[in-house]
Amino acid sequence: GNFEEEALQEALDDLGLEVVAEPKGKVVRAIRVHNLDVFGDDVRALAWLNGLRRTTREDVIAREVLLRPGEVWDPESIAESRRNLKNPNQSSLVVIRPVRPRGNPSPGNGAMGPEEVDLLVVTRDVWSLRVAGSFESQQDVLSSVSASLVETNFLGRRKLAALEFDMDLGAYSMGPAYIDPNLAGTRVEVAGTAAAVFSRDTGRIEGTRGQARVAYPLWSLDREWGASLSVRHDDSIARSFEGGELRRYDAPDTDEDDDLPWEYDRRELDVESEVVRSFSGDLIHRVGAGYELELVRPSILEDFPGDPVQRGAFARDVLPRSERAAAVFARYRLFQPRYVMYRDLDTFDLREERRLGPDIRARLSVAGPVLGSEATFVRGRGQIAWSESLGDDGLGAIAVEGDARLQGREFIDNEVRAAVTVASPRIAEMVRMVARLDASARLRETSNRFYELGGLTGLRGYDLGEYTGTRRVRGNLEARTTGLRMWLFQAGAVAFWDVGHAADRFRDLSLKNDVGLGLRVLSPQFSRFVFRVDWALPLQGADAGLPGRVTAGGGQVF
Repeated sequence: GNFEEEALQEALDDLGLEVVAEPKGKVVRAIRVHNLDVFGDDVRALAWLNGLRRTTREDVIAREVLLRPGEVWDPESIAESRRNLKNPNQSSLVVIRPVRPRGNPSPGNGAMGPEEVDLLVVTRDVWSLRVAGSFESQQDVLSSVSASLVETNFLGRRKLAALEFDMDLGAYSMGPAYIDPNLAGTRVEVAGTAAAVFSRDTGRIEGTRGQARVAYPLWSLDREWGASLSVRHDDSIARSFEGGELRRYDAPDTDEDDDLPWEYDRRELDVESEVVRSFSGDLIHRVGAGYELELVRPSILEDFPGDPVQRGAFARDVLPRSERAAAVFARYRLFQPRYVMYRDLDTFDLREERRLGPDIRARLSVAGPVLGSEATFVRGRGQIAWSESLGDDGLGAIAVEGDARLQGREFIDNEVRAAVTVASPRIAEMVRMVARLDASARLRETSNRFYELGGLTGLRGYDLGEYTGTRRVRGNLEARTTGLRMWLFQAGAVAFWDVGHAADRFRDLSLKNDVGLGLRVLSPQFSRFVFRVDWALPLQGADAGLPGRVTAGGGQVF
C-alpha cells in the first residue's frame, strides 16, 4: 500500500540500504530498526508536534522480532513478528524486509557476506499522547463514550498509562489504567484498571469497578506453555434503555401499567486462573485447564418505587440469577496458522491480516460445593468456525456457537448462534461489498437475559434497543468504496441496507428494514480505526420515512 511503500523507501534512503530480492537460505546478520516520526514530509505543517512525544525506542521494537541474528531467514517468523508489532495504539504501520548496504563491497573488513542479510524493521508511531477513544451517538442521544487521557507509548517503551472515562446512557466512570505487555523484557504481561462509577443524572457516586491481570502469554506460535490469572469486580447499578430513555417495566401480576424503572443493584466478582499447553505444527492445538469463580449478587434498589407485589414480579422477571459458581474447567482450541493480507476491508490502505482456515473451540466446566459453588452443574461451550479467501482478495467466514448448562436433569440457559460474513473481491479497485447475516436464540433462559436490536446493534434507522427478545435475526449489506487520500486523511463512502428483528419466538419475528448512506474517515497518524457517520432511513414502523436517523462512532458497524 502507499503508506507502507513510502515509509519503506524513506527508511532505505535514510540508511543507504537496498532490499534483497531473494533472502531464502541467508543468515540474519543484524536487526536494524527505523521508526519514523508520526508526522512525515507529507504533513510538514504538523512536524513540530513530533518533538512533544517520545518515539518508540529501537531496542524495544527489536526485541519483539522473533528472528534473531545468526538465524536463517524465515518468512513465517517475519510475518508473526509483524503481527506482534502491529498494536493499533502504538504503530500505524509495520514493514519488515531483508536488506543490505547499497553498493556492498566484497566480503571482508566488516562488509556483508553473500549469504548474509540484515533485517530492517520500519515502523511509524501513531500519536500516542492524546485523548483517545470512541463514542456512539444516534440523533440527539449520546449513547456511549469511551475516552482516555492516555500515553500509549509510555517513555517510548510501548506501555500504556491512562486516565479513563467511560459513559453509557445511565452512568459514567473514571479511573486509572496501566498495561505492560512485556514486563522488563520477560514477556510477562500485567494490566490493571480501577474506576469509580457515577450516576449520569445526579452525578453522585454509585459504585466501583476494576480488573487486574497477570499472564505469561503464548507470544509466539512456537511457544509451548502459557499461564494467566485475572480478577474482575463490578459493584454498580445495571440499567436497560429503549431509545434515549430508561426502559420501563410493567408487572403482569397487576392490572395497572406500573411504569417501573428497569434498574437494579449489581455486584459481581470473577476470578479465573489457567495453564495452557500449545502444540505447534500445520494445525495449532492448545489445551488448557484452570479454576473459575463467578459471584453474582443482584438486588432491588432501596428507593425502588414499587409495592411488595411489584417488587416480587420485578425480581422474578428482571434480576439475573443470584449465585456463587465455582468450577474447574478444561479448554481446547484448534486453528490453522494461515494468514492473508487484505486492504480496503475495514481500514482503507492499511494492511489487515486475517487468519484463515478452521477455528474450533470447546470448554467444559464442572461446578460443585467441594469447589466453593452454591450449585452443582456442568456447563459446555463450543464454536466451529471457518474463514477462507474468496477470489483475489475477498473473504468469507462462517461460525456456529453454542452454550448450555446441565443442572439437575435439565439443560438451562442455552444459547445458539450462527453467523456468516462475506467480503467480496474489490470491484474495479473501487468498491467492495461486505455482508453479515446472523441468528441467535436463548433457550430455557432462567437468568432474564435478552437481545436488543436497534441503533448501533444492527438497525441504524431505529431507536436504540427498540426491539428486544430471546430470539434475534439481523443482516447488513454495505458497499464500501476505497479510500481517497487527502492530506493526512483517507475518506470513503458507504451505502447500506440493514434488516432484522428481535422477539421471544422465531414465529413472532417481523423483519424491519432501513437503507442509508455513510462516510468513513481514517487518519493513520492518530488511529488505525475509521471514524464513521451514517444516515439511515427506516422503511417500516411508526417512524418510517424522513427525516431518518444519524449515528456516529468509531470503527465499522460490523
